[in-house]
Amino acid sequence: MISASPISSIIGIKIELKRANDGKCRACGAVNAVVDEGVAPHAASLRCADCGHHRGWLPQVIVDGLLETTRLFGRPTAVIRHPAKFAASTGANAASSSRANKQNGTKMPVSADDYKEIYGGRFLKAGDLNGETIRCRVTDVNAEEIHQKDGTKERKMIATLSGAPKSELVLNHTNSGALAAMYGTDPNKWIGAIVDAFTVPTSMGEGIRIKIVKNPKKPDPISSGPQPHDPDLNDEVPFN
Repeated sequence: MISASPISSIIGIKIELKRANDGKCRACGAVNAVVDEGVAPHAASLRCADCGHHRGWLPQVIVDGLLETTRLFGRPTAVIRHPAKFAASTGANAASSSRANKQNGTKMPVSADDYKEIYGGRFLKAGDLNGETIRCRVTDVNAEEIHQKDGTKERKMIATLSGAPKSELVLNHTNSGALAAMYGTDPNKWIGAIVDAFTVPTSMGEGIRIKIVKNPKKPDPISSGPQPHDPDLNDEVPFN
């Protein structure tokens, strides 16, 4: 992975969000967003270029691409319109540099964390928690068709979690039911909920369960995140 140089070097870069699942800004309808500071575990965020409304979290691969491009060629001045292709292109250049390093005898250190990042998949899984209970905040909820092992697709609820090792969790019936029992069946009202994520044995192996934290005694580890029922932070998640 490209070393995380100061995020300040890419703050303010504009990205156009015109894909169907990005949507327009709910506050003003604009499609351009600017890169802004992130909240752990997210490296960076996106805010509307016109009104400053929060538009979602920027994936690490896009952040790395922007950082590397800025390092090599300076700050992009034009609006970036195809961020996924941009990241793929930057990744290819990084891979080329990696091959050059290998030919020059430079050995790149690797670890178990590298294996998890490359092969672990997009969604939060039981193994990512390492047997620990992780306190998170729900920052977004959306529905998406997920590929099943038999090749079919099934529509699932996806919760975006701030404070988890991976930011997206596929909500099974048990976990979505826990949120619905507390906040109602409108998933938009789940945003801002504080939950403890932990592992439990299931018939399919280790699984993740969430427990709603009603009145946390310890300080919220993500205190800058959205609160339940806050309409200003029902954000789109711009990239998959």
